[in-house]
Amino acid sequence: MEFAKMFVQTMLTMITSAFGLVVALAWNEAIKHWMEEGLGRGEEPTTGSLFTYAILATIVGVLFVLLIGWVAAKIGGKAAIEREADL
Repeated sequence: MEFAKMFVQTMLTMITSAFGLVVALAWNEAIKHWMEEGLGRGEEPTTGSLFTYAILATIVGVLFVLLIGWVAAKIGGKAAIEREADL
């Protein structure tokens, strides 16, 4: 039974990584397109807009990792990130 839990936890980690990459690339393209439309083609994005993009992407990424950790904990595996309240 322990092997099955380790297998599922490893699969969740791999799926999270793959999904994170796909989502990051999709959002990168969408936001680049949005910024080009807003700024006009040929203009460079501002430093502020790039930092805003990075901060929003980080928040979404953290929320997704926490969700996957919650799923891993629900199936009996050990989450890579534990909340203080769970300790």
